[in-house]
Amino acid sequence: MPTPPPSVAAIIESRRRAGSRVVATAALTACLLSAPFLLVIVFGVNPALGRRLLVPAGALAAYELLVLWLLRTGRHRAWHDWVSATVEVSIPTAIALIDAEQVGAAYALTSAPVMLYGLPVMLCAVRLRPRLALFVGALGAGQLAGVFLALRSQLAPGLVEQLPSLAAWNVLLRATYVLFAGICGWWLSRAMLALVADLAAQLAARKASEERYRTLTESSPDAILRVDGALRLRFANGAARTMLGLLPEGPEGRPLPELGLPPALAELLEREVPAALADGSPRGATLQLKDRQEPAWLDWRVVPVAAAPNDAVTALVTLRDTSARERAAQEARSMEERLRQSQKLEAVGRLAGGVAHDFNNILTGIIAGTQFLAEDRPPGDPVRGELDEILHAAKRAAALVRQLLTFSRQQKTAPRILDLNELVERSMRMVQRTLGEDLVVACRCRAAPALVMADPGQLDQVLLNLAINARDAMPAGGSITVVTGNRAAEAAGGVGWVSLTVADTGCGIPAEALPKIFDPFFTTKPVGQGTGLGLATVLGIVENSGGRISVDSVPGRGTTFEVLLPATAGAPAPERTAPARPEASGGETILLVEDNDHVRSTVCRTLLRAGYGVLEAADGEEGLRRFEAARRVDLLLTDVVMPRMGGRDLFDRLGPRQPGLKVLFISGHLDERLALPDAGMPILQKPFTSEDLLLAVRQVLDGAPPPSPPPARAGL
Repeated sequence: MPTPPPSVAAIIESRRRAGSRVVATAALTACLLSAPFLLVIVFGVNPALGRRLLVPAGALAAYELLVLWLLRTGRHRAWHDWVSATVEVSIPTAIALIDAEQVGAAYALTSAPVMLYGLPVMLCAVRLRPRLALFVGALGAGQLAGVFLALRSQLAPGLVEQLPSLAAWNVLLRATYVLFAGICGWWLSRAMLALVADLAAQLAARKASEERYRTLTESSPDAILRVDGALRLRFANGAARTMLGLLPEGPEGRPLPELGLPPALAELLEREVPAALADGSPRGATLQLKDRQEPAWLDWRVVPVAAAPNDAVTALVTLRDTSARERAAQEARSMEERLRQSQKLEAVGRLAGGVAHDFNNILTGIIAGTQFLAEDRPPGDPVRGELDEILHAAKRAAALVRQLLTFSRQQKTAPRILDLNELVERSMRMVQRTLGEDLVVACRCRAAPALVMADPGQLDQVLLNLAINARDAMPAGGSITVVTGNRAAEAAGGVGWVSLTVADTGCGIPAEALPKIFDPFFTTKPVGQGTGLGLATVLGIVENSGGRISVDSVPGRGTTFEVLLPATAGAPAPERTAPARPEASGGETILLVEDNDHVRSTVCRTLLRAGYGVLEAADGEEGLRRFEAARRVDLLLTDVVMPRMGGRDLFDRLGPRQPGLKVLFISGHLDERLALPDAGMPILQKPFTSEDLLLAVRQVLDGAPPPSPPPARAGL
């Protein structure tokens, strides 16, 4: 805690004690120095007089020693000065009396010690005690007059009349001189006291100002430095010592290069301080320190100042650590960017959901129509091969829709245990056809099984996206290497990892672009050659599967992506094969309700060719009327979302009229299962093939479990 500045009264009292100390020291010194002369001179003339003078001198020396001891121990009081002044003013009287007794009254009246009455008055002025000076002057004048009259009475009357110096007026004149000395001492003491009070007030104000300045600077969280024109440190507060790592003692006066400041800060001060002192204008900005474990930011300001009017101008440097503010701003910008990306994803998701429903309806008609044409062609017919290509393209389009939904986080996944080695070897044929013949593709899969829990379609997408990204980095050709392997757990008792590495010999990724490559819509490719969704989709799939992905790239040498997926135990799930077309039992009547004309026509044609009776309706209300006309149906095959009345409402209306009515829902939307009366009710997702439709219808009619997809979880 800072010490408060002394008051004016305390300073005056301190000066009074100092004056008393000076007087006591001077008196003691005079006694000690006069003793040898008294011994030599006085003892040579009159030994008895010498002995009598030594006694008062020794007593005075002892008294002054006592005064010095009282001052040193703090026991000195103001009344001690009154005692000391009384003793001091009585010394000339004592000398005169001794002279009168030993030498004679006439000598005593004309000797020099009579003039010593004015000296104690001046000593009182040194003590800064006006009233004491006036008292000593009056006491000295009284003692002088009394001693003079007493000694003159011992002389013969004729001698008094012959010597003018022994006249009464001379006595009064000498006493007046001593009294006037007291008055002068009183005035001088008051003048000195006023001067000391004024100086004390200035000193107290200056100390208070310095204390306030020191309190402000030491309590400031900002680093405050004072640097002169020679780039020497003149002052540094506590925050500066802590922030810059200065020594607790001794940095003042040292040149800046010797203080061990961060290089960027030292260079800044060496440049800006002379410039500010030269033009006399303040300057400031923000400095980033990159030579630390984590970047730091300092707001700096250099202001030329002078401590006093005649002092040399120095530079006041303030440094404020704004690292927390800058990091918060960066985090805010990052959150804002993530918000924009989230909004983009939401927009893409809404678009994808709407496109997927309509596109799935179109694909359903294309797939079914292609199958109808293929069935009507004999084996070996060239047209049938073309139809197979159309069917294959339609299935690829359905896969594209799933990819778009995967990126927009609306696609549900169907994870199962699979061997990554087998998946990579099977997918590499498709990858090779996609990449072209100007690239060398090598695949090295470990012999040991690499079992993971993931959606095989999504892992195919990961491999394909990474391969396409590598191809785009090698426009002049190169090589791509795909490697799988197993990695041990990072901690005891932890889960191991299965790795998938895709490396290329392309142009690499610039260092400044590496942190952004997984951001949606970020691409380094020219306009029209990239959407910025490929790696974002990969990241989403990997993280959704519980894994992680890392990238290592050297510009000019190539890029390596490593995907780590949690290893799992168990046996790989068998591949789902396309079901054989079931034989229709015939005779069943199916109420088909579908708002899309093309899909309804295709499904109706498929069912009729399989031997079923079909009642068609374009929406729920029409379906309700067709049911009332037929009175009974064997199966309700209905879309979920339709105008006027949806499939769920229709089923709720028909259930009481035909208890035990069997139903199979079809939909091109993603989350229609949430809108069903029972989450376990059968639903067939579009697009589907004729075989999928007939198998689902047959199993629902026969009471077998419907061909629902494997247990699904939320997508990306």
